[in-house]
Amino acid sequence: MTAIEKTAIEKTATENTALHMNPYAKQTDYHPNNYFRRDNDALRPAPDRVKNNPAWYPMRKFLLNGLRPLGKYTPPTMVGDYPDRVNDLYWQGDELMDNVVASMRDMKGGEGRKMFTKAMKEGIDSIDNPPEAFVALFEQLDRVPDWVDWDEIDAGGAYFSNLPFWAIGIGAFLPTLYTTHGYATSIPVGATGRFVRQKENRMVEGIHFITSIAEPDGLRRYSYGFECAVHIRLMHAFVRAQMYKKNGEYFDYSTDGDPMSQPDTLVGIPVFGISNLLFLRAMGGDVSEKQMRSVDMMWRYVVYLMGGHENAIPQNLEESLYLLDHYIATQGKPSVFSDELNKAFFVGVKETIQERAPAWQKPLVEFIFADVVGSFTWHMVGDELAEEVKYLKKPNAVTKHLPKLLRGWAKVNSMRGKYRPNERWSHRFHHEGAFINGYKKFMLIRDDETNVDFKSHDNTKASDLGKKSAFSS
Repeated sequence: MTAIEKTAIEKTATENTALHMNPYAKQTDYHPNNYFRRDNDALRPAPDRVKNNPAWYPMRKFLLNGLRPLGKYTPPTMVGDYPDRVNDLYWQGDELMDNVVASMRDMKGGEGRKMFTKAMKEGIDSIDNPPEAFVALFEQLDRVPDWVDWDEIDAGGAYFSNLPFWAIGIGAFLPTLYTTHGYATSIPVGATGRFVRQKENRMVEGIHFITSIAEPDGLRRYSYGFECAVHIRLMHAFVRAQMYKKNGEYFDYSTDGDPMSQPDTLVGIPVFGISNLLFLRAMGGDVSEKQMRSVDMMWRYVVYLMGGHENAIPQNLEESLYLLDHYIATQGKPSVFSDELNKAFFVGVKETIQERAPAWQKPLVEFIFADVVGSFTWHMVGDELAEEVKYLKKPNAVTKHLPKLLRGWAKVNSMRGKYRPNERWSHRFHHEGAFINGYKKFMLIRDDETNVDFKSHDNTKASDLGKKSAFSS
């Protein structure tokens, strides 16, 4: 960038100060779109990277067939301005939490985290003279939006907690692929290295979170699920602050937008919510629109707590379905970290369990984590994407029929009412319940891998990002 070009961009950035500059804007060469938009500002077009990728079409068809118009070579569309509002937000992260993290830089070691934890536990009024950034954040957290329907959220939590374990387990292969093979998410996940070096603890942490928010009253203020959602939001902001320093190395703000953008947060609504029901539906399970709307309402509020911008939080199920379709369609090409992440998950997890398993279990581990995982993932994502991932075992003449067998079995059980989620709570999905305990046993998780505090990135520095691992190419 020449001095003249930089001066021009700095002038534009200065003019945008009234539009609320990102506190880390200097680290993206003062890009003119790097500001927090206000309601009266024009919508920004999506960054260049947001393009339809036909390789991901089979996954869209698997989940959304019959629910949305789908085209392999055309990006998803929707009547109204919702797509434009989503596109605008690729340029920004989480204004309130990003400002909190920026304010912590000026505090003594650990003081900011202690203040944050106290405000979470006791309320912002328990803090003497809190920084403006903290006050603004907790005003948002303490405010329950008008669109929140607690009866709907409670019903969504009950439906979610009654989903069959096999649907959650196998369905989780899809968000895992977004994480490892999708361009945007794989960059910060790969750069921090935690998915590779602490994959067991990271997976326990994720399950701990989704079970806690689905508990009765799990999203009320001062509940454990509420705290988990906000602590994850803070963890993401810590990473985002350091990722900005890698502009031009791991990502390019001018073509990619924010390295951990609003749409990357917002998509948690359908990816971790209704996507589970869509998978169950695709496999022959009994799923109603009422159930999907309730689960969607629950996750809309979860993502509100996690910093999702209200201008693009879906207002209904139709917008959530569009958001999921758009997100899958625009995953883009693999990032510089995708190969390492794919290998860590599809090879590394199996190798770790084989090392821990008794000899008689090793063939079973091989079958489950190579043949079963390969068969179902290949079935859901199609040949092109599966071959691109590289570490998925291609189904043979026998294992290619596993999805059909499960679908037939699920349809029979669905007709018997076995997979009909209801509005009565099942405590299997408690954060100390049968699901997470069964997961720990199945994955042979050690006690020292079960600590959950969401503080893994409190002290992450830019110099820590991108370190090589045993799975690096």
